[in-house]
Amino acid sequence: MPISAEKIVANGYSIFHGSNAWSALSMFIERASNTYSSINILLDENTEKQCLPALYDNAPSLVNAALVRIPSGEANKNVGTLAEIWEALQSNGSTRRSLLINLGGGLISDIGGFAASTFKRGIDFINIPTTLLGQADASIGGKTGIDLLAVKNQVGLIVNPVAVFVIPDFLRTLNHQQLKSGYAEILKYGLISDRELWKSAKDNASLLTEYSESNWTDIIEKALVIKNTIVVEDPKEQGIRKVLNFGHTIGHALEAFSLQNDSNPITHGEAVAIGMICEAYISTVVLGLDLEELNQISSVILSIFEKYDLSKPNDSMLIELMRHDKKNTSSNINFTLLNSIGSAVIDQYTETKIISEALNFYRDL
Repeated sequence: MPISAEKIVANGYSIFHGSNAWSALSMFIERASNTYSSINILLDENTEKQCLPALYDNAPSLVNAALVRIPSGEANKNVGTLAEIWEALQSNGSTRRSLLINLGGGLISDIGGFAASTFKRGIDFINIPTTLLGQADASIGGKTGIDLLAVKNQVGLIVNPVAVFVIPDFLRTLNHQQLKSGYAEILKYGLISDRELWKSAKDNASLLTEYSESNWTDIIEKALVIKNTIVVEDPKEQGIRKVLNFGHTIGHALEAFSLQNDSNPITHGEAVAIGMICEAYISTVVLGLDLEELNQISSVILSIFEKYDLSKPNDSMLIELMRHDKKNTSSNINFTLLNSIGSAVIDQYTETKIISEALNFYRDL
């Protein structure tokens, strides 16, 4: 039976999105039930409660699928949790002809994709992202992996899912902080590639409190198209795909610090939002980003995200975390920077004193 829905063609798989994504998923599962020896669903306590019932309603045969449960939270994106997933798959009798369904946000698609890609040297998996971060960014592009020694995404593979199903209705299950976390990535896409998307995102921040399926569908599709276009051109992140890392060099360091030191750690998106302000500052020094655009970026981000207390981490601690970033060569810290809103340049380097200036710029806002 052919699958018909709005879709984006990626590297060997399709991203189904919009109002027809449920029907596309239902048809896929109907076919999968006759194709795979078994089906497993990876989820956490939140998606089991808030998302699994809708999945059962739209694909009733999945009530027979085995559930693989892991705890939510970035602190669990580690080799211990990965081993638990492998052990569950083995206990469930999974074979190389089994399917893993990743039902959740970026953590679920990252660790689930890695588990599937390595279990019995690789089984098929699909992603059903339930967070804005997952729908607009993490679930596509094939990046899978885990954190190691408090450093983000140090071990992993680039392996594509069989399909991705982006269903905006799941966004109704998210709280304000979770929506903001994903919104940071949408703002990033506008800053690196599409001035009009940046304008649309900054002018429609009310979406974070007033749900509109049509508006979310439109803005997520724009983000998906941008990321997929870049990933198709550079699937292994040897060149232009690095543009997606804007805000992430400093952001990942802050996220790792917060995870180790804060009782209520900041989210990935909150860390990237800080990183975008700091790296926009570095862009003014290295590439001559206009100061008015720097001020606009800072103002828009701070109108959405609460200020984080950067007095706790010292600069040397954060810079040391940045040195572990997987994009680096030798001891040089690699940045993607902006030369204007909507245009970014990869493989940029700067002195540590400029990084400290950027952190102080944020502190003084």
